[in-house]
Amino acid sequence: MSRHIPTIGLDYGLKTTSKAMDNGSSTEVKVDFFDLSGDAVYSEVRNEFYSNVDGVLLVFDVTSRQSFESLDSWIKELRKYGLSSDNTTLVLVGNKADKYPREVKEQEVSTGKC
Repeated sequence: MSRHIPTIGLDYGLKTTSKAMDNGSSTEVKVDFFDLSGDAVYSEVRNEFYSNVDGVLLVFDVTSRQSFESLDSWIKELRKYGLSSDNTTLVLVGNKADKYPREVKEQEVSTGKC
């Protein structure tokens, strides 16, 4: 039996990797990952992490219609703090694609909801 433990506040991770450049050299790239809790109680904590953001992964559960529909509120929150698809790369990720029943169809995701 699997147990889901929700994020409380935030979880943080750092990934360092090397990127090959066109001129043959390489550069070190550091990526900070912040897993932000969706609970409204943490909204004031979340907004502290929206500055200097180059990309956002919006992750939803394909077996949960509510998870998919909550993307609108996340996008509104991002815009409230100055993030948009004009200045930040937004990537939509549907997880639990191996689980059933699926409540969000692939066609719905590809219609450009975000």
